[in-house]
Amino acid sequence: MGARAEGLRTLRRHLHPEGVFALWSDDPPDDDFMDVLNGVFPAASAHVVSFPNPLTGGESANTVYVARA
Repeated sequence: MGARAEGLRTLRRHLHPEGVFALWSDDPPDDDFMDVLNGVFPAASAHVVSFPNPLTGGESANTVYVARA
């Protein structure tokens, strides 16, 4: 977790005040990653995005993480 948090702290320093970091993930929401985001940013959330997948003929879901500096 330390290396991941350090990288996100570096990224946050490059954002303008109230700037937004967003990350699209193919995986379901990850509680450990949310803990790191919440430790680095004052506000963070994970949003599951579902969509029709024409390649599988079904529905797929991804996670979008959003954090505000």
